[in-house]
Amino acid sequence: MAKPGIDAEALAHAIVMSASEMISVIDNEARVVAVNGNTVDQLGYEPDDLFELTAFDLLDPVDHPRAHLLLDLTSERGAPLGNASFALRRADGSVVPTQLTGCDVTLGGDRYVAFIGRPSYMVSAVETVLDELLAGATLTDVLAPILEFFAWRENRSEIAIAWFEGGEIRSVGTGLPIELSGQDTSTFSPWERVRQGGTIINLDTTDLPGHLAPVASRAGLRRIRIEPVAAAHLEVPATITVWTSDPGLAPEVHAFAISTASRYIEMALRWTDQVSRLNAAANHDPLTYLANRRAFFSAIGTGDRAGAVLYCDLDGFKAVNDRWGHATGDALLRVIGQRIVGEVRDGDLVARLGGDEFAVLLWDASLDAARETAERLRLTCRHPVAVDGVDDTIEVGLSVGVAHDPGGMTEATVERADQELYREKHLTRVVRTDQQSDG
Repeated sequence: MAKPGIDAEALAHAIVMSASEMISVIDNEARVVAVNGNTVDQLGYEPDDLFELTAFDLLDPVDHPRAHLLLDLTSERGAPLGNASFALRRADGSVVPTQLTGCDVTLGGDRYVAFIGRPSYMVSAVETVLDELLAGATLTDVLAPILEFFAWRENRSEIAIAWFEGGEIRSVGTGLPIELSGQDTSTFSPWERVRQGGTIINLDTTDLPGHLAPVASRAGLRRIRIEPVAAAHLEVPATITVWTSDPGLAPEVHAFAISTASRYIEMALRWTDQVSRLNAAANHDPLTYLANRRAFFSAIGTGDRAGAVLYCDLDGFKAVNDRWGHATGDALLRVIGQRIVGEVRDGDLVARLGGDEFAVLLWDASLDAARETAERLRLTCRHPVAVDGVDDTIEVGLSVGVAHDPGGMTEATVERADQELYREKHLTRVVRTDQQSDG
């Protein structure tokens, strides 16, 4: 329908041909019979080439079963309401995720199905983000799909996401030089201003600090917008950086994508932080902050690495608890744990197995090296320990059982180390008894 005096047919044709959506029509044999200009532009085919194809030629094969089902339902009941997501194949072989809505069309007694499609990078990207999160992927792999929210190729934009992890700023982007991706922490860096709580930056490249302007110019970039992404646990906010290359295109064209991306980035950061905390709780002793029994035996794994196990037990620990109480005993365990850590190599694993028992995995160590380490542990643990609230220094000993396995350490290696520990403690008691008898 159209207002009197308006050529409805010509107007409808103009709307279809000017629409930013992809519009195509197929007949009852799924052959393409009509397309608009945006379909040609998006898929990269010549119109005459498209008319030689069927709908299935334009779909990624993985979607064929669903498409057959949908078309069968359409022939029986008419095009169903709602959207469906399909992957359309471009002429160059690449794939564009697309949301399609179908409708029935009757013309001259013949029946057709028209499809209206819009690239759905965001929908596809959200699915990938969730899949990566559930798979326990790195933050780089989790955040990379969010770049697709911005339809950056179509708009000739460049996007980067930067975040603080492991003591440094990391980033993922669409191919930006590293200097322009948010990792710049220099005093006059616009990203540093944002991270320090400054206002959102929306600059022409001529307003950039001197060391950045030439880099942006060489990359063909014109304007920049930086948005902070805060999460409750973050001391340093993440950032989203949007660069546009067209001088007439403001970064605000990506306002919806920025808003949506911010929520998913925060979700990813919160999720990975919680998973990290849960893993730490599951694998670390809350008293000494060392690895726990679970982490220790998990590290041994399938026994594919040679080395030695040191099984350690404090001598005289019960007397400490009986005399000064468990709080003092706990403080003593923390000190002993750190002394053990100080006598082994970086990369070796020190664990508290429970009570006053500790264990050490000496990766790839020889038997002589393991015995030398065990002796150092005995000596360092004999040194008196000062504990807050206790007037006297506390003295304990450490018994160590050593088991070496050149073929690869297993739980059997740990059992042998435990047996050696028992033998050492037994001999120590025998010696003490003899000394007391002599006295």
